[in-house]
Amino acid sequence: MFKPLCSMLAFVAISTISVFAFAAESKIYKTVDKYGNVVFTDVAPNDSSATVEVQPANSFPAPSSPRAASRAPSPPPAQDLPGYEHIAITSPTNELAVRDNAGNLSVSVELDPGLNRAQGHELQLLMDGSPLSNAAGSSFALANVDRGTHRLLAQVVDADGKAIITSEPITFHMLRASQIKRGRP
Repeated sequence: MFKPLCSMLAFVAISTISVFAFAAESKIYKTVDKYGNVVFTDVAPNDSSATVEVQPANSFPAPSSPRAASRAPSPPPAQDLPGYEHIAITSPTNELAVRDNAGNLSVSVELDPGLNRAQGHELQLLMDGSPLSNAAGSSFALANVDRGTHRLLAQVVDADGKAIITSEPITFHMLRASQIKRGRP
């Protein structure tokens, strides 16, 4: 029983090596038939034909999607500079399901002490990693938020757009009625 198993494993190993060796040695030939059609083949024709040098295939990384950004780990909070002790999103609460067919959402941010407008500081809201808007106050009104799960961050930014303090992220789920009609027309 041991001898047939060894023979079978040796056959599989030799076959595998042969396939990879053949693939590494294969060439592509270009010919033109009597009708003027260009033909590419891996079988060497009898007449004179040109060997085609195949370049490596182009490849590009896939672009990141907004959903991938919402699952990405939160960025580390910016180094807190003297003056701001606390920032938090108070509304909506974490993991809240928001039911609004228009996609409207009110966001409230708590900041202690208040915003230092004299130094050009603004409150910025980020959804799924992208800045939405800046505000001089502590609330934001969002409209037409897409269906699905989203992540919010609030931060105070200076006049150059650099984050001074960043809140902990919160996740909310926007539930909107589907436009797909079901049943009979």
